[in-house]
Amino acid sequence: MNVIGEFSHKQFIRVKYSKTGKRTVELTDPYTPYINPSYFNLYLLQEADLVFKCTNCGANHGHFSAGVCAHCFEPLDQNNHILAKDVWSENFYANSEEPIRMHTEELTGQTDASDAKNRQKAFKNIFLNNNLNSSNKKAEQIDVLSVTTTMEVGVDIGSLEATMMANMPPERYNYQQRVGRAGRGGQAYSIALTLCRGNSHDSYYYSNLDGMVNAKPPTPFIPMEENSDISKRILYKEILRDVFRQKGTKNTLLSANPPEVFQDTHGEFGSYTDFSDELSITRTEFVNLVNVVLAKNEIIKLAHHLNLSDNYRTNFQGEFIYNEITTKLSQLEIKPLGLAECLAEAGLLPMYGMPTRTRSLYHDYKNGDFSSMSRDLEIAISEYAPGNEITKDKKIFKIEAITSPITKRTNLTQFNIRPIDDNLFYYHTNVDGSISIEKDTLIEQFGNNEWQAIRDSQRKIAVIPKAYITKLAPEESTSALKPYFSVSIPRILNSENVGFIRNERFNNLDSYIHKGHIISFNEGENGTGFNFGLPSGIFKNNAELLKNNHIPENEFNQIVDNSNILKYSLAANKYTSLLQVKPANYNPLLQLSCEQMNDQQNGFDLNNFRVQGIKSAIYSAAFLLRSVFTQQQDVDNSELEVLGLRHYRNDDNSSVTGFSFADQLANGSGFCQKLSENLSNYIDLCLDPTGTFKGETIQFVIDLLSEKNQKKCDIADYTNLLNYRNKRFHPLLNWRLAVSYLRILRGDSEEIKKITNADASLPEFGWYYGQETWLNGLGLQLKEFKDEYGIKSELIKKCELPFLQCNDNSDYANKILIPYHPLWNKDTLADNPLIKKIIDELDNQDLIFIDSFNLANRPGDCYKKLVKRNGGAQPNWGALI
Repeated sequence: MNVIGEFSHKQFIRVKYSKTGKRTVELTDPYTPYINPSYFNLYLLQEADLVFKCTNCGANHGHFSAGVCAHCFEPLDQNNHILAKDVWSENFYANSEEPIRMHTEELTGQTDASDAKNRQKAFKNIFLNNNLNSSNKKAEQIDVLSVTTTMEVGVDIGSLEATMMANMPPERYNYQQRVGRAGRGGQAYSIALTLCRGNSHDSYYYSNLDGMVNAKPPTPFIPMEENSDISKRILYKEILRDVFRQKGTKNTLLSANPPEVFQDTHGEFGSYTDFSDELSITRTEFVNLVNVVLAKNEIIKLAHHLNLSDNYRTNFQGEFIYNEITTKLSQLEIKPLGLAECLAEAGLLPMYGMPTRTRSLYHDYKNGDFSSMSRDLEIAISEYAPGNEITKDKKIFKIEAITSPITKRTNLTQFNIRPIDDNLFYYHTNVDGSISIEKDTLIEQFGNNEWQAIRDSQRKIAVIPKAYITKLAPEESTSALKPYFSVSIPRILNSENVGFIRNERFNNLDSYIHKGHIISFNEGENGTGFNFGLPSGIFKNNAELLKNNHIPENEFNQIVDNSNILKYSLAANKYTSLLQVKPANYNPLLQLSCEQMNDQQNGFDLNNFRVQGIKSAIYSAAFLLRSVFTQQQDVDNSELEVLGLRHYRNDDNSSVTGFSFADQLANGSGFCQKLSENLSNYIDLCLDPTGTFKGETIQFVIDLLSEKNQKKCDIADYTNLLNYRNKRFHPLLNWRLAVSYLRILRGDSEEIKKITNADASLPEFGWYYGQETWLNGLGLQLKEFKDEYGIKSELIKKCELPFLQCNDNSDYANKILIPYHPLWNKDTLADNPLIKKIIDELDNQDLIFIDSFNLANRPGDCYKKLVKRNGGAQPNWGALI
């Protein structure tokens, strides 16, 4: 048996151990740790084989494990062993009695309606079919339901004896809802078991269970400030309800022959097509009726109650409302059958029902019916991406392609929306971090079969899928290696007119509140996109499906020729309220931009490495501001979405980077507006150790800036910046950098001076790394860095900012390694007061600068990139000075 063991942080040793006891040791490449499967042999233990038992923890080993316990890493005693058959005799699972029955079924939001009802009954041992005999009942009774959050706040199935969670829930209220399912029926006992996985979220709450069990629940909140979008939707709902009631409109499709009745949970306004074709109501009738309704006293009183100002309500006339409706509906990608649902999707009515932002996956077809499941548009571009596999009712389905929504009415199944044509666009990421798209050219090229022109353009193509489809049958076998799809951080769709307004209180804060589009992309594995096409093979040999025209003939002809296959990304867009925030001024001593260097320039990889600290500061500031705002408002932090960073040019052509928020709900929910109106107050709150906001005390801020937090949290944890939903950002987040960046936005000259001097009177420069100040903690990190990587040097502290001076007899003679704060401008470090003291003290020394973010988070990368540049024998000092 060959194993890898006995390794330190930076150097691996390969230990070869044979059954005869012969042992050889080899040094591996110290910077490329790995476990090579070729060194391992797997074999089945026989009854007479030896099993070595650890004297420390009792773990059993089928081989001698290089003399080291695989569980606790203590040495193994070669003489402490027993026979394999004796281990088996003591093992519960190897010697259990007759197996017991355990019938398990799924019950999720994706379970078909008929199956869901039957499974709930069988789980409670309720059988209404009198023909079932006792043996059938025993077989069909369900012992365990495998559920999703549907059972958390949806289906009430009564009291349970036990609940088991496969991971730690996101928030306290999720946990409470789930464990609260058990023990409500008066039984003697119940159990709630939570299995914690190895990720940062589960690990934290495994050790800090009180935060999950006893955290303060948020208070329900509805933003109802003057002229809010929510108020407008409620008013429109009442106006249109009255208009269509007077007209006598019912949810009947008049254009069908014969007319068909349909359901619309949003109201009885008739169908969208009948409205647009003026079959249900003419434009003149609509305008006149709206004007009549607007003059009613109850509508006027409702408008006052909803806090709509008199000036705002002057726009609400019949002609204005009609034009707004037609404009909004023309921008709606997928138009539901009912007009009321269309208006809700367009943001003009309250969203009471299931939105059409959900996307269906058709996975089975039997007797003229499709079985389907659905996900939100933003989730679907990942879960339903072609090539991915999903599980439903113990069957595995592989997603094949995108398709059109399938409408079932009467005895006709039809596609009334083209799968692709008008949902396609070119896109690219701008230098400033926003997204630009170009739609008309690609649609024209695609419609005219100009495949070569599309390929020659070498531009990225995206499609917003309308639905997804499998091959309409479960897989007989599944792949062991599933594709990994990562959805990009949402970015703002480019807008040339960015109307920043200088904050009245802070001279370094610009903000811009507006409505706009944000877009996320799934670009496939390695960013290469997906094969562009439709599921032609699914329908080709099925006369029933082809007869119902599931693929328009012109599109079918375009996709059957494999030479026309393109690559495309899946896109999810959303129109909502946005808030952009940036520094107003350039400061030569501060690094306020993380704009990447051109990838054609020398040293791009190194520059990319060195901007991670400022990127950390900006993202961390965004998450900190969001946390403080949502804590004060008592709402879930997911109500505000943090977007991808954006770079801006100031009037003096200097570059700065800012952060942006979006309302989580489509069409906006008022939170961006609320934060914008009180932006300076909330930034002040983030920096106030007393945590006081308009007479209210915010304990989160007090804890964040306290000495206790300084001592226990060097970077970030679940008491300040980390949470379940920002897991992808965890390696970047740092509460100290967040606080400093927000101070810079406040623009107080004395505070900025303290940042450039790492003044310990600021909480972020207080206790650090077990030392009383950030500077002292930084010195300890430097000492560990040089010891860990064998850099022959001396730690010098006489100049306030500690640094390493390499010994004359080392490979790095006359080299000085100086740490710096990520918010200190790397191009003007010689002017920083702390670094200037070092330079003045030294004479003609070669300098190399290591930022404190990378030193703390990636010391190995610091050594490789800064000291052992590109793995060479000698450092490339010229790129680092």
